[in-house]
Amino acid sequence: MSRRPVRAMIVLSALCVFSGAGWIVVAQQPELPGSSRSASKKIDLDRFEKQVRDFEEADKANPPHPGSIVFTGSSSVRHWHKNLAKDFEGLAVLGRGFGGSTMPELFHFMDRLVVPYKPRAVVVYEGDNDLNAGITVEELLEDYRKFHKRLQRKVPGCRLFVLAIKPSPSREKVWDQAQEANTRLAQWCKSETNVTFIDVATPMLNEAGKPRPELFLRDRLHMTREGYAVWLKAIEPHLARFATPESAQLR
Repeated sequence: MSRRPVRAMIVLSALCVFSGAGWIVVAQQPELPGSSRSASKKIDLDRFEKQVRDFEEADKANPPHPGSIVFTGSSSVRHWHKNLAKDFEGLAVLGRGFGGSTMPELFHFMDRLVVPYKPRAVVVYEGDNDLNAGITVEELLEDYRKFHKRLQRKVPGCRLFVLAIKPSPSREKVWDQAQEANTRLAQWCKSETNVTFIDVATPMLNEAGKPRPELFLRDRLHMTREGYAVWLKAIEPHLARFATPESAQLR
């Protein structure tokens, strides 16, 4: 047997081992952000499948109207679900945050969590879980680029709002990277059409440049209602133009 067939059999065997595991594999998921990086290979893309199925079941029972503003991303969004409608009164908002997700996972599920609603705008919070998992700033930025490109292809004209990575006390070790990421994301948003960066991070710092403790729960990662009030104040002006007399019907 020649060396070429042997090599082909080895590659085929490797692909078969991973094919049912749901891990990031370049040959199987060519569109996935950061599919070649070592950190993201450790992420099981389907680990939040049940949460996504729960959303889909809820939609069958009570279908949301197209045109809502979709809030999605990691647990900082998920914990806001119960208060989103009250906080953004007069706007048609829909919470689709899930787990402690990362940008590759959001990309993986976007055709089920974002696209079906034909949103007028999408508000995304991802990043601190990514950096904490070892994903680099450049890789995170590339993930956002790919997400935006696919969003514009699937929902032309949809506005994307990118929230800054917050200064969680428990994630102090990645704060320098987070600040670099925020700076680069802000620059990227300015260069793109239909993308806006919203700085929710700076108002969460005190005069000494440290996270304001009253904005965080005891886990020093997730936010109190005071923390969400800071986010609301930063985000609401950007969404004001989406308020219409019909908005209240788009629930």
